[in-house]
Amino acid sequence: MSDAIAGRGRWQARLPPAGVARPFAIASISFALAVPGVGAVPDTPVTGVAVFGSYLNPAAAGRQAQVIGERLGVTLAVAETVVETGAVFHRVVSETLPEREARQLLALAAERGQDGWFAVSGAPPADSVATEAPSSTFPDPPRPTAVDTPSPPTPGADPASPPTPAAQVADTTDAIADTPGPTAETALGVAKDDTGGAPHLARVDLTGSLSAETRRFFRGAGHTGQGSQPNSLVVKPQLYLEHRAGWSFTLSPFYRFDNEDSRRTHADVHEAYALFLGVVGDAQWELRVGVDRVFWGVVESNNLVDIVNQVDLVEHPDEKSKLGQFMGHFTYAAPWGVVELLGMPHHRQRTFPGRSGRLRFPWLVDADLATYESGAEERHVDVAARYSHTVGAFDFGISAFEGTSREPFLIPTFSPGRDLALAPHYPQIRQVGLDGQLTAGAWLLKLEAVHRTGMLNRLGREEPYSSLVLGAEYTFYSVFGLAPDITVLTEWCYDERGIRSTTKFENDAFLAARLAFNDVQGTELLVSTLQGTDHDSRVFTLELNRRLSDRWSMAVEAIALRELDPTDILYETRRDSFVEVGIVYSF
Repeated sequence: MSDAIAGRGRWQARLPPAGVARPFAIASISFALAVPGVGAVPDTPVTGVAVFGSYLNPAAAGRQAQVIGERLGVTLAVAETVVETGAVFHRVVSETLPEREARQLLALAAERGQDGWFAVSGAPPADSVATEAPSSTFPDPPRPTAVDTPSPPTPGADPASPPTPAAQVADTTDAIADTPGPTAETALGVAKDDTGGAPHLARVDLTGSLSAETRRFFRGAGHTGQGSQPNSLVVKPQLYLEHRAGWSFTLSPFYRFDNEDSRRTHADVHEAYALFLGVVGDAQWELRVGVDRVFWGVVESNNLVDIVNQVDLVEHPDEKSKLGQFMGHFTYAAPWGVVELLGMPHHRQRTFPGRSGRLRFPWLVDADLATYESGAEERHVDVAARYSHTVGAFDFGISAFEGTSREPFLIPTFSPGRDLALAPHYPQIRQVGLDGQLTAGAWLLKLEAVHRTGMLNRLGREEPYSSLVLGAEYTFYSVFGLAPDITVLTEWCYDERGIRSTTKFENDAFLAARLAFNDVQGTELLVSTLQGTDHDSRVFTLELNRRLSDRWSMAVEAIALRELDPTDILYETRRDSFVEVGIVYSF
């Protein structure tokens, strides 16, 4: 079984994981290379297949087998299944595997946003027929969106029946329009009832993770009050409820306790939304109402177009960790592309470290002093839209945003206690963005570009500007004839404001190399650097990830800040190189 890496460009095979290139952040490194999986092995090994969706239309199943197979780096097949009602379904399945390996594949899929379930060999009806997924007879699918992405992820889950992904309603040409549901099978009411007799629920799932982390800074504090060895406990449960009428509700709270920084001890709701979906002709629609997180983008170092959610800076200084955002999110997926429309009636402030926290400015950011350009303040209604499509090997998206900036301008002022502080000011901005990815064999060519108006530059003056990230990625498969793959990637980050830029990506080169061992433990090694092209500032990261068992994994995160230039926005964090060790239990 291959454990190739897939990342934010989720339709392409063997891309880096979502947090692979965190040039300023904490790179995840798992520990104990020599530690084997510790799951118990039964006396009589059970075999079966990992199932990744059920469809009425065989063409839809074939397309999804290609897409999901590329996302996971494995070969998937289509199995024809006749259920008790006589309906014929087409399931996307893996090869027959020992239960342990199949569940590890499902855990890997869940990490990459793809739901599934385990089916024991011999469980399907006797007349089920497996056929290989077509390799080139179907057109390339559109980019994954809310409609494409199953819900919820179930790392470590042990379901006895399908968890009914969010929008796999067969192909739109043959779907059951009058009974829309998360999957074709549940639309016909053939899914098992595992709710313990709840009269209106078709499914209830509780998953999540618990983790313990410790971080060590090797140099003394650069600012008054900072600590040097914070320890944290993190709880991330997820509750998924599916109604028999076809709609569902997902709740994903988050809580971190930090023994040093009171601001890093925080709670959030990452997801709390109701999902409604259906079919119109040859298209699918989906509506999410509530709190959610949305990702846009394809590059690794700096996702310029990803503007919907606010940054949770106390969680990760890489600006990739996001807070939940209340929104209405409508998605319409048709053969000609995918359209997303979003309305956000409440703005959330960015989080910043407290006095005891590291990786911060000399003065604290005081959220109580926040100001807004809009008279409606945080109640201003922000709007966003995106169109995405795939043409051959080219995958692209065009987006727009108008509303309150997620990035504040920090104004030196005095707090009520007469201490010097930084007051965040949130202006009204407009942004148009373009993201694209071209797949050419082992090559991936990537682009993100935005034009933004309304932002204040480092001097506090309003300045329209454009910014872009250009990147390329190449994978060497089966190096030296062995299982591991090596991926080399490089990106150029440019902001036309130059030294007036308010970000760390003024004119920088990002270089990285990733080694995927392709073993059942999912061992991965990454080294990367972010290098300034017009100064000597450098940021080095190293990652090594490994699962210890079906439930347990271990991670060590490390970052080194070297020779930071006094003009670099990171200069005040020059003493904050660190290593972090964490262990995670998934349930």
